[in-house]
Amino acid sequence: MELGARRLERARHLMEVGRHTQALTELSQQLASNPHDVEALCLTAVCQLELGDPVQAEETARSALGIEMSWEWPFRIRSVALTQLGRSREALEMARESVRLAPHEPSAHRQLSTALLNRRRPKEAEKAANRAVELAPHDSESYLAVASVADARRRRRQERAALEKALALDPANVDARNNLAAMDLNRGKLGRGIRGLVGALQTDPQEELLHKNLDAAWVRLLARLTAAALIGAVVVAVLLGLEVGGVVPSWWPRALAGGVLGVVMAWLAWATLRHVPASARRYLRGAPRRIRGRQRFVLAVFVLTTCTAGWLAAMPPGMAELGYILLAVLIRLLQITFIITIVVGGAGWVRSKV
Repeated sequence: MELGARRLERARHLMEVGRHTQALTELSQQLASNPHDVEALCLTAVCQLELGDPVQAEETARSALGIEMSWEWPFRIRSVALTQLGRSREALEMARESVRLAPHEPSAHRQLSTALLNRRRPKEAEKAANRAVELAPHDSESYLAVASVADARRRRRQERAALEKALALDPANVDARNNLAAMDLNRGKLGRGIRGLVGALQTDPQEELLHKNLDAAWVRLLARLTAAALIGAVVVAVLLGLEVGGVVPSWWPRALAGGVLGVVMAWLAWATLRHVPASARRYLRGAPRRIRGRQRFVLAVFVLTTCTAGWLAAMPPGMAELGYILLAVLIRLLQITFIITIVVGGAGWVRSKV
């Protein structure tokens, strides 16, 4: 085997194990001696995409097309890069050309489906994704394309079926695991979703999106506990009013309600996390140090809600007016939190990757 072929083989092996920086070193040596090696240019562009540099990847793919325009791969790589750069019209043109040159290549149809989705053409995207499945019925990536289209068209049952098929074909497919977990979390199945993310992390511990989604799941749990604490605070406040009005003779019903609230919140946390591995629970406990921005606001509101409920349960009846003022302020803060997390978008958002 000649030196150039050995370099390309080493580069491909390094890419397979995720060592894209080292692969670029091998490829740069190959291109230094043979700057017109189109395969080396394509592999370089793929590495640049994996390392988060779509600008350079697009330039590299364009260089490959300047040498060879009869091969679909440079068109497909450039389409991926242009998609990441938000240049959807050009990305679609490149994807169409890739399919024209290689009509029996499933990867070309998958990228065409992605490009069509970005142009808000879901019906055409569905046809392209289904064609990819026809060409490669045992390829998990083709079913991910189908799931992506189903997600865009809000066909949740079809999306889940496609993701489960992808995972059945490739149990190590991190994207399928993440997207299934995201579906569970967004439907309120926190324990199941967290377990799915943990399983994906066991396959790929370095995937940043999985870590972000796991932190978002922790914020979702906080939101659930905050809702329970707010309901408990309102119940305790009502009991406090009845106590001040003489309807309830003593403080013990209020204290009992506070105790029941603590038990309910502990049970909610336990029911969510009981099947999660201990290592993942330790990771979740470290989430307050990692979260930023709006997520920290959710944490602050959780702490304030819990403390308010506890204080209302234990405060002297003579401070009832102050307690009601605090509860009113808390409810307004919760309204603001709802606007931030739902309307503005983001504190507990769980993202898919396809």
